Amino acid sequence: MLRRAELWMPVIWMCACNWGCQPGTSAEELDPQPIHDQAEPDTHRRLLDGRIVPGNATKMHAVKNSFRVGGWSGRGSWIKLVHLVPDGKEVEAGEIVARFDFRWERAKAWITERLQKARADAEKSGIDLECELRAMKVEEQKLAIEAERAAVDTLKEKAVSARQMEFYRILQKIAQFEAQAVGQRVVALEKHLEAEKAYHEKNLARVESDMVRYHAYESRFQLRAPHAGVIRHAYNKRERRKMQKGDGLPAGDVVLSIARDESLAVRFFVPEHRRDEVQPGQMVVAVDIGTDVEYPAVVRRAEPIPQELGFLLENDRLPQAREKAFAVMAEFEKTPENLKAGNEVKVRLR
Repeated sequence: MLRRAELWMPVIWMCACNWGCQPGTSAEELDPQPIHDQAEPDTHRRLLDGRIVPGNATKMHAVKNSFRVGGWSGRGSWIKLVHLVPDGKEVEAGEIVARFDFRWERAKAWITERLQKARADAEKSGIDLECELRAMKVEEQKLAIEAERAAVDTLKEKAVSARQMEFYRILQKIAQFEAQAVGQRVVALEKHLEAEKAYHEKNLARVESDMVRYHAYESRFQLRAPHAGVIRHAYNKRERRKMQKGDGLPAGDVVLSIARDESLAVRFFVPEHRRDEVQPGQMVVAVDIGTDVEYPAVVRRAEPIPQELGFLLENDRLPQAREKAFAVMAEFEKTPENLKAGNEVKVRLR
């Protein structure tokens, strides 16, 4: 009997539902509790994400991690930050503000060794050829004297026999031939000496250019201030904090900014459907997340093309990362004392 009752339970439940939905039954009778209106304005939902940035600054980016000099080469998509000037420090133009990991110091010793060898080869080759040329010139002078002596012997025509005279003429021709041959060898050796010097000069210049190229690569792994200003560390989107010494980052990421003055601005992001709510010259309020203190600012400009919010906020893991938004820049009427570049804030439109 119990099993048969269980089989009838679904049928009884369906009949009860049909009876409850009859036209004559009102909603108040089914649920006497009043329904509260949930359409109250949500102020937190209307706040926009923003970030404090320097008002007048030059951005400095991570360098490309590559090296190629002579037989040494290497590259990588990431690079390590090994030195970073403290945030808020004042720097002068040309001062080193950041340095990246340079892993090719051994190439300098290799290039230095090649440079020393090239110089030694050039010096040795020049000395050897100079000695050979001097010896050949001495031989040329000696044969020239022999030729003159043979020519003097041909003047004995009336004092010697015809046979002896013919012998003297033959010696003269031989001496003249040998003197001319050595003279041509001297000319050829001089040209060879010039060519050898040119070769070693070019070889030395090529190795020296490798050293110049090495120093150029080494200096490229340093960031120098293009002008005087105040250091503002950039935001590290992977660590969710400001940049620090020891951070690894891909080439092209912003490492820091050099602000020409103490002015700050707020960069916030307006969804596409709310773009008409923001106009240049409009007043907005930046709200400090930690203290809820409000700071008024004036909208100066807005980017003309919307981009994905994950790209703008440098966080692709956000739920709304694929939504499009416009980046808007607003300058503070008075520089906030408790806010620094890189702080996250909320922005409310007036």
